[in-house]
Amino acid sequence: MVPALTTSRKPAPGPLPAALHTARRAVPGAAESELVLDLGPESVQVVLTQAGPYSRHVLAAVEERSPSASLAVVAEPGQLFWVWLITPVAAWDEDPGRTFRYAQGTVILPPLTRTGPPGAYWVRTPHSRLVDPGVLAGAVREAARGQSSPVHEVGRLTAEER
Repeated sequence: MVPALTTSRKPAPGPLPAALHTARRAVPGAAESELVLDLGPESVQVVLTQAGPYSRHVLAAVEERSPSASLAVVAEPGQLFWVWLITPVAAWDEDPGRTFRYAQGTVILPPLTRTGPPGAYWVRTPHSRLVDPGVLAGAVREAARGQSSPVHEVGRLTAEER
């Protein structure tokens, strides 16, 4: 049996934190144009998914489950994980070893206008909401079973996904 997303309530995708549009502060390792976002149980959390075909499976499954969803997903060439900004949840037990949730700390994000390499970039630029953790959890379960979307070519990013 696949573990389920554990929450005290059914979370709805939260609005994007205002800080995502305004957060620019001095943080070691952050460039002046990068965004700095503080994570927390009342604001935003991140889920990391294993980069490569696995994350592309997850992306395709999220888009199939919720075609009009606003997604907030960051990747960086050569890095091991994609970063998904989600509405806070009490726990995350999906596919341990290939996904991890961070509820506290700071994350450095690329400018919202960077939608391709070099460097970190938005695979999907957020417009108004965070990723729905329930939809992401279902997509992770699907990817863990090795199912892919017939809509997306597995193993290669389309021009839109770069």
